[in-house]
Amino acid sequence: MRHLKFMAALAALIITLGVLYVAGQSARAVWQELGRAGEQIGLTDDYALSGDWDGDLVVFASSILLPEDSTISGDAALVSNYVRLDALIMGDLSASASQITLGPAAHINGSASLTGENVTIDGIIEGPLTVQASQVTLGENSQLASGVEICAGTVIDNRAGSAPLAPCQPPTLQPVNPLWAAGGVAAGVLALAVTLAGGVLAAVPHISAPLRMARVDAGLRLRPTPRLLSGIVALGLWGVLAVLLAALPGGWLSQTLFIIYLGLSLLFGLPLVWLGVSLAGLWIGRLLLHIFRKPNAAAPWAALTGGLLISLFLVLVGLTSTFGLAGLALLAALGLAAMMAGRAAGAVGDGARQTSYFVQG
Repeated sequence: MRHLKFMAALAALIITLGVLYVAGQSARAVWQELGRAGEQIGLTDDYALSGDWDGDLVVFASSILLPEDSTISGDAALVSNYVRLDALIMGDLSASASQITLGPAAHINGSASLTGENVTIDGIIEGPLTVQASQVTLGENSQLASGVEICAGTVIDNRAGSAPLAPCQPPTLQPVNPLWAAGGVAAGVLALAVTLAGGVLAAVPHISAPLRMARVDAGLRLRPTPRLLSGIVALGLWGVLAVLLAALPGGWLSQTLFIIYLGLSLLFGLPLVWLGVSLAGLWIGRLLLHIFRKPNAAAPWAALTGGLLISLFLVLVGLTSTFGLAGLALLAALGLAAMMAGRAAGAVGDGARQTSYFVQG
């Protein structure tokens, strides 16, 4: 039993170090991408480019202005509420904003992908153009190459003598679960591997720490609703913290805090989900085994059975889908409730062990 506990602790340590390494590499990549240009690139209130820009430009701001006397030698990615562009972009343009305006001096040598409420184009776009908006206005000076796709509720075309625009093509439906994009045998093998791994992980805590898990199970079933609600409230407050961090003014401090927030979410969220899968799998497995007249099955077998079903559900709906994210959040809340139940049960157990009686006959 000690060897199993040691192996489980070692596996948890390796997984934690792996998660921290991946989070660190991701944070480093994000930091280099957003911070390589100093204060000009990143999250800010208002952004106005002065002069020329060598390389790719990435801007997140409340308003973005690229004036006529500026040139961007690479691609440009703009996310804002308001974008005004009169610059020369040697590469591709990607913009997402409530209002996007390409003035008469705007010149895009590559392709352009524009998403917003109101989009006005009065410049030159040499590459393919894709627009998703409520209203699109094409000015008299606008010059568009072939490969134009405009999907909008209202299109106002003020060009003189230009060919009519082709109707918007309906979007191609993509699989809800990215796993199915692989298709065929590869998707089936990968789904089977993920399902089996989830079932095994659900059974591991009941093998490595059976007494502890039995105490947590008993404590959680004693008062399931209050503790589960406490776990949900705690996760809700953690989500509110994410909203508050997103509302902070831009700069290196807000970026650093948000990266720390993501790291802590991974560091503590994965064990909570693991514990939630283990307990939920135990309960589901017991119910199923009882139906099949196996009421006295060992806890690891019950957790394995239920864990397989939970993993299969997450694989089918996809972890990043609405149902998948809701399931992960519920499992994390259950894991948090289990931790509180385990602490309460441990305190009661320690108090009982410290109480002794002496009876003299």
